[in-house]
Amino acid sequence: MFELITNASVYAPEPLGIRQVLVCAGKIAYIGHQIPRLDDALEVEVSDLDGARLVPGFIDAHTHLTGGGGEAGASTRVPPLHLSQITRAGVTSVVGLLGTDDLTRTPQNLVSQVMGLREEGLSAWCYTGGYHVPVITLTGSVRSDIVNLEPVIGVGEVAISDHRSSQARVACR
Repeated sequence: MFELITNASVYAPEPLGIRQVLVCAGKIAYIGHQIPRLDDALEVEVSDLDGARLVPGFIDAHTHLTGGGGEAGASTRVPPLHLSQITRAGVTSVVGLLGTDDLTRTPQNLVSQVMGLREEGLSAWCYTGGYHVPVITLTGSVRSDIVNLEPVIGVGEVAISDHRSSQARVACR
Protein backbone atom coordinates (compact mmCIF):
# COMPACT_ATOMS: atom_id res chain seq x y z
CA MET A 1 0.00 0.00 0.00
CA PHE A 2 1.07 3.54 -0.72
CA GLU A 3 0.50 6.58 1.45
CA LEU A 4 0.66 10.01 -0.15
CA ILE A 5 1.08 12.93 2.23
CA THR A 6 0.36 16.22 0.51
CA ASN A 7 0.99 19.85 1.47
CA ALA A 8 3.28 19.01 4.39
CA SER A 9 5.72 21.50 5.88
CA VAL A 10 8.61 19.01 5.85
CA TYR A 11 11.59 19.00 8.19
CA ALA A 12 14.26 16.43 7.26
CA PRO A 13 15.56 17.61 9.78
CA GLU A 14 16.20 21.01 8.14
CA PRO A 15 13.10 22.88 6.95
CA LEU A 16 12.32 22.03 3.30
CA GLY A 17 9.07 23.97 2.98
CA ILE A 18 5.82 22.56 1.60
CA ARG A 19 6.40 19.17 0.00
CA GLN A 20 4.56 16.06 -1.14
CA VAL A 21 5.73 12.79 0.44
CA LEU A 22 5.13 9.29 -0.89
CA VAL A 23 5.52 6.37 1.52
CA CYS A 24 5.70 2.81 0.23
CA ALA A 25 5.89 -0.23 2.54
CA GLY A 26 6.73 2.01 5.49
CA LYS A 27 9.65 3.71 3.71
CA ILE A 28 9.84 7.19 2.23
CA ALA A 29 9.94 6.74 -1.54
CA TYR A 30 9.64 10.39 -2.66
CA ILE A 31 9.83 13.91 -1.29
CA GLY A 32 9.22 16.70 -3.80
CA HIS A 33 7.32 19.78 -4.88
CA GLN A 34 5.00 17.95 -7.29
CA ILE A 35 2.50 15.22 -6.48
CA PRO A 36 3.99 12.08 -8.03
CA ARG A 37 2.09 10.38 -10.84
CA LEU A 38 0.83 6.99 -9.75
CA ASP A 39 -1.00 4.32 -11.67
CA ASP A 40 -4.75 4.34 -10.97
CA ALA A 41 -4.59 0.60 -10.19
CA LEU A 42 -2.49 1.29 -7.08
CA GLU A 43 -4.15 1.55 -3.70
CA VAL A 44 -3.12 4.97 -2.37
CA GLU A 45 -4.20 6.53 0.91
CA VAL A 46 -3.99 10.33 0.67
CA SER A 47 -3.59 12.66 3.65
CA ASP A 48 -3.59 16.43 3.10
CA LEU A 49 -1.67 18.08 5.93
CA ASP A 50 -2.65 21.60 4.82
CA GLY A 51 0.72 23.03 5.87
CA ALA A 52 1.10 21.11 9.14
CA ARG A 53 4.64 20.07 10.08
CA LEU A 54 5.99 16.66 9.16
CA VAL A 55 9.15 15.89 11.14
CA PRO A 56 11.43 12.85 11.52
CA GLY A 57 10.77 10.65 14.52
CA PHE A 58 12.74 11.56 17.62
CA ILE A 59 15.14 9.19 19.38
CA ASP A 60 14.97 8.93 23.16
CA ALA A 61 18.16 7.18 24.27
CA HIS A 62 17.30 7.38 27.99
CA THR A 63 13.85 5.96 28.62
CA HIS A 64 12.61 4.28 31.78
CA LEU A 65 10.37 1.84 29.88
CA THR A 66 9.63 -0.32 32.92
CA GLY A 67 8.84 2.72 35.04
CA GLY A 68 10.88 4.92 37.32
CA GLY A 69 11.00 6.44 40.75
CA GLY A 70 10.42 4.55 43.95
CA GLU A 71 13.26 6.12 45.92
CA ALA A 72 10.84 7.54 48.50
CA GLY A 73 8.90 4.28 48.83
CA ALA A 74 6.51 2.10 46.85
CA SER A 75 3.92 4.89 46.48
CA THR A 76 6.41 6.99 44.48
CA ARG A 77 6.98 4.36 41.77
CA VAL A 78 6.07 5.41 38.23
CA PRO A 79 4.37 2.73 36.10
CA PRO A 80 5.79 1.31 32.85
CA LEU A 81 5.32 3.33 29.67
CA HIS A 82 2.76 2.45 27.01
CA LEU A 83 3.39 2.89 23.29
CA SER A 84 1.03 5.88 23.01
CA GLN A 85 2.89 7.73 25.79
CA ILE A 86 6.06 7.45 23.72
CA THR A 87 4.72 8.15 20.24
CA ARG A 88 2.53 11.08 21.33
CA ALA A 89 5.77 12.98 21.89
CA GLY A 90 7.00 12.17 18.37
CA VAL A 91 9.43 9.51 19.57
CA THR A 92 9.85 6.59 17.16
CA SER A 93 13.03 5.04 18.61
CA VAL A 94 13.82 4.34 22.28
CA VAL A 95 16.61 2.87 24.35
CA GLY A 96 15.36 1.59 27.69
CA LEU A 97 17.25 1.41 30.97
CA LEU A 98 16.63 0.50 34.59
CA GLY A 99 18.06 3.41 36.59
CA THR A 100 18.06 3.44 40.40
CA ASP A 101 15.60 0.59 40.83
CA ASP A 102 17.46 -2.43 39.50
CA LEU A 103 16.04 -4.67 42.21
CA THR A 104 12.27 -4.68 41.61
CA ARG A 105 12.71 -3.79 37.94
CA THR A 106 14.91 -6.33 36.22
CA PRO A 107 16.73 -6.82 32.94
CA GLN A 108 14.14 -9.52 32.17
CA ASN A 109 11.33 -6.96 32.57
CA LEU A 110 13.21 -4.48 30.42
CA VAL A 111 13.99 -6.87 27.55
CA SER A 112 10.37 -8.05 27.60
CA GLN A 113 9.10 -4.45 27.47
CA VAL A 114 11.43 -3.71 24.53
CA MET A 115 10.21 -6.77 22.62
CA GLY A 116 6.57 -5.81 23.28
CA LEU A 117 7.13 -2.28 21.96
CA ARG A 118 8.82 -3.74 18.89
CA GLU A 119 5.77 -5.93 18.27
CA GLU A 120 3.72 -2.72 18.32
CA GLY A 121 5.97 -1.16 15.64
CA LEU A 122 8.37 0.98 17.69
CA SER A 123 12.14 0.83 17.15
CA ALA A 124 13.43 -0.19 20.58
CA TRP A 125 16.62 -1.38 22.29
CA CYS A 126 17.92 -1.40 25.84
CA TYR A 127 20.94 -1.21 28.08
CA THR A 128 21.84 -3.89 30.60
CA GLY A 129 22.75 -2.92 34.16
CA GLY A 130 21.45 -0.30 36.50
CA TYR A 131 22.76 2.18 39.06
CA HIS A 132 24.58 -0.32 41.21
CA VAL A 133 27.90 -2.13 41.19
CA PRO A 134 28.19 -5.01 40.68
CA VAL A 135 26.07 -4.47 37.57
CA ILE A 136 22.87 -6.51 37.34
CA THR A 137 22.65 -8.53 34.11
CA LEU A 138 20.45 -11.16 32.50
CA THR A 139 23.13 -13.69 31.50
CA GLY A 140 25.69 -13.12 34.24
CA SER A 141 27.93 -10.56 32.54
CA VAL A 142 27.63 -7.29 30.67
CA ARG A 143 29.65 -8.71 27.76
CA SER A 144 27.40 -11.74 27.48
CA ASP A 145 24.22 -9.63 27.60
CA ILE A 146 25.50 -7.41 24.79
CA VAL A 147 26.69 -10.31 22.64
CA ASN A 148 23.82 -12.74 23.22
CA LEU A 149 20.74 -10.57 23.68
CA GLU A 150 19.93 -8.77 20.42
CA PRO A 151 18.09 -5.76 21.87
CA VAL A 152 20.89 -5.05 24.39
CA ILE A 153 23.26 -2.43 22.94
CA GLY A 154 25.34 -1.39 25.95
CA VAL A 155 25.42 -0.84 29.67
CA GLY A 156 23.71 2.02 31.46
CA GLU A 157 22.56 3.83 33.65
CA VAL A 158 25.53 3.12 35.90
CA ALA A 159 25.95 5.85 38.49
CA ILE A 160 29.52 6.75 39.29
CA SER A 161 29.32 9.83 41.49
CA ASP A 162 25.58 10.21 42.15
CA HIS A 163 24.59 10.15 45.83
CA ARG A 164 22.42 7.09 45.07
CA SER A 165 25.23 5.10 43.46
CA SER A 166 27.22 2.23 44.93
CA GLN A 167 30.15 4.66 45.33
CA ALA A 168 32.56 2.30 43.59
CA ARG A 169 36.21 3.13 44.18
CA VAL A 170 39.20 2.59 41.92
CA ALA A 171 41.75 0.32 43.54
CA CYS A 172 45.23 1.86 43.43
CA ARG A 173 48.24 -0.41 43.37
